[in-house]
Formats: sequence, C-alpha cells, structure tokens
Amino acid sequence: MHQLNAILCRGRQTVQPVTRTRHRAIGWLAACLLAGAQLATASSYTVGREDSQLNFHGSVSGERFDGHFSRFGGSIQFDLTDLTATRFDIGIEVASVDTDSEERDEVLVSSEWFDPDAHPQAKFVAEGAVRVGEGWASEGKLTLRGLSHPVRFHFQLSPDGQRLQGHADLNRLDWKLGGEEWADDELVGYEVRVEVDVVLRAPVLE
Repeated sequence: MHQLNAILCRGRQTVQPVTRTRHRAIGWLAACLLAGAQLATASSYTVGREDSQLNFHGSVSGERFDGHFSRFGGSIQFDLTDLTATRFDIGIEVASVDTDSEERDEVLVSSEWFDPDAHPQAKFVAEGAVRVGEGWASEGKLTLRGLSHPVRFHFQLSPDGQRLQGHADLNRLDWKLGGEEWADDELVGYEVRVEVDVVLRAPVLE
C-alpha cells in the first residue's frame, strides 16, 4: 500500500507541472488569437494629437534638424481582410510647426514656406494598401500650399493593432516650399522625411 501511494504521489507531481504549462500555453495562444482578431476586424479609428506624434527631419547647410506639428488629427480605416478598404484622411495645421528654433519657425510660417495665412491646413488622403516586407504601403496625395502631389506612405502596426508607425519621403520642391530664395539644395535640403507614431483610438461606431 505504501508503495502504491508513493507511485500515485509521484504521478501527481509529474502531471501537475505539465498541466500548469499546458494552461499557460493555452492562455498565451488565446491572447495571440485575440490580438489577431482585433487587428483583422478593426475598421475605423480616430487619430488624436494628445497621444500621437507627427515629426519631420530636414537639413540646413548639411546639418540635420528635427521638427514636429502639434495640431493634427483625422481618421484611419484598416482591415487585414480587405486591404482595398484602407483609407487615411489626416489634416495638419501647418501653423503648429515647431523645430525648437524661434527664428527658423518664423521662416517656416512665412509665405515662401507653409504659408498658413493662405493655406492653414495640409491634407493627406490615401486609399488602399499593399503588403511590403513586414508592413504595408499606401499611395496617397499630400495637399500643401494648395498643391497636391502623390506620396507613398509606408507603415506598420503593433501586434495588438492599437498603434501605427510609418514614414514618407518628400521632395520639398514638389510643393514649392522655400520658393526661389531657398531653392538651393546645399542651403536647405530637398529631401524631407516625415514620420508618424499614432495611437489608434477605439473604433468609431457606424
């Protein structure tokens, strides 16, 4: 009897760790499936500036500078099951530009640059998406200073589908930023990278 009890006890001791491990594995799998389901079924989200960032990087005389816009917002639609339904509709108040330089910011809000008096808002609109590497890309148009040009926007989503990070590379001359006075690439670089890091708020009920 004592030998039987010992065997049964050993059996319970070996089974319990396996059972706990199995439960943890099931819990992990369920969490992954839930995150995937949220990502696949999410459709409409709003973008708020309170918990998001819209940054850009340029250069002056070969030296990089960083800036951001503090006032922007809009909506994003994204569904893994229907990439053609993807849509970005983002508005940016260009007067909110901030490069941590009062002198430079005054230049950027002049008529040769963002010209907020005549064109207070920039607009980015894109429709559809395609898989590119580990992320996606959407073809859209950026309207700035009353001029619209195509922009390719690359982006990725967090595993839970609640955060979007992306970037686009622009040529400032496409929007005549700087005019003739600042047309020299060695003075102010033509290339500008825009980067976004946005929190996708709860889906909008339709």
